[in-house]
Amino acid sequence: MRLRTLCLLISIFLGSAAFADDDSGNDHERACRMAVTRADASNFYEAAKVGECLGAISTIIFLNVFLDKPLQYCPPKGATVGQHIKVVLKYMDDHPDQMNKNFVHLSLVAFNGAWPCQAK
Repeated sequence: MRLRTLCLLISIFLGSAAFADDDSGNDHERACRMAVTRADASNFYEAAKVGECLGAISTIIFLNVFLDKPLQYCPPKGATVGQHIKVVLKYMDDHPDQMNKNFVHLSLVAFNGAWPCQAK
């Protein structure tokens, strides 16, 4: 059942990305900022992009335990989706040269930088 759920979530996430114009940090930055400030979207497209940011980050959070060990990150207990988005936005602000990279890749790099797992 766990594998079936994982496959379903991955297919939903990848399917939504296929309809995106771009899947880079540049494409997601504005919507993610709107998500953390709870700004009202002025049109359907903006609202959809905010949902895409929230969905992408939520999916990464859920799938973290299924990632290969080098990709896993260890957030503090109770870390919220909003906190995760703030970590990604800080990474984007600190590394503007990386904004053209895939949003999921940027997010994982940001999470690993902010919340690395302790070596066991």
